[in-house]
Amino acid sequence: MAASNVSKEELHALLPHIEVSDNILKAGRRKIALRCIVVFLILFVRIIVSLFFPEYHMVSLIEHKLMDKTVADTVLYVRLMVLVMFNLLYVVSFKTNSYFRTVNVIALVLMCSLITTDFEIYMMSSIDDFTWQVVTLAILRFVALWLIFLNYLEVRR
Repeated sequence: MAASNVSKEELHALLPHIEVSDNILKAGRRKIALRCIVVFLILFVRIIVSLFFPEYHMVSLIEHKLMDKTVADTVLYVRLMVLVMFNLLYVVSFKTNSYFRTVNVIALVLMCSLITTDFEIYMMSSIDDFTWQVVTLAILRFVALWLIFLNYLEVRR
């Protein structure tokens, strides 16, 4: 295999999206890590609620009304697997500083799509299904979106 004639500096100039600048990442690493931990905790709480207390999770309520219990549970487990895999991808991307900007954009799109599907479910339900627990879980989703957006702004400086 032939050796590359491209220096590391030239490669970074040609492909700036691969890594976040070391100065930017050093300055914001602690804040980004703290936000990631909070987002993971929020998602963990939502997972626990949807698994063990589905009566407080609006999406679980509606899905169990529309689908058979085994199908609704399968959908939940597939969503959990995707969430775990993406969380691992996010952490690895952050630790290795490879494609972290791109992964942040994907995380924003993913969170926005999850919020959109939540609101579709909320529109399908009746006002009687809204409890303070359901509203709290919806607010937690927005908090997670805001924290991911702050991470995105941090690496885009």
